[in-house]
Amino acid sequence: MTKFQATNDDADDVRGIFKKHKLSHLRVRRRGDCLIVESGDEADPVRHARFHHVTQGLWTLDAAPHTGQWEPTMQRAVLLKLVETLLTEFSWLISEQG
Repeated sequence: MTKFQATNDDADDVRGIFKKHKLSHLRVRRRGDCLIVESGDEADPVRHARFHHVTQGLWTLDAAPHTGQWEPTMQRAVLLKLVETLLTEFSWLISEQG
């Protein structure tokens, strides 16, 4: 089974959308097949959401609730559409903390 990796270009695309929407408190970290959206201190980050690359061109969106375990949102789409879904339907996940 082929594992689909998140690329630097994927991360840059998400960063560009966050910049366009003036979400400067957020950053995107690439790890294997995921892009992790986080904020706060880099040594002790606050995780907000995760985009998981599951098939060619398709990603899923997971939420990072207070339990610390990733929870699926049941959203699946191409990456840029999923980012827009995060911004519109799950905006509370990326609200600035504190």
